[in-house]
Amino acid sequence: MEPRRAKPGTRPKGERKAITVRTPADHHRIFDEARQQLGYASLSDYVAALLAEHHGLPVPPYVHRPGPLHEQPAIPGTRVPELRKAG
Repeated sequence: MEPRRAKPGTRPKGERKAITVRTPADHHRIFDEARQQLGYASLSDYVAALLAEHHGLPVPPYVHRPGPLHEQPAIPGTRVPELRKAG
């Protein structure tokens, strides 16, 4: 059983390291709509899941993962490019 938390809000996500990414302003709406449609709580969780899957790593347990990304329906009006794995 988990210890009872004294404060409401987001649960701790463990040790993480920040990555700052700057994207074109007009892309943000598309990214945010995609993460909402896929059920991610935040854009940060969505990006963490995309990066982990792209590199063959496990998606962090704190990320709400609705299912493998390749099984998700395409968002109307958008095109998702095929990602190339590093290495």
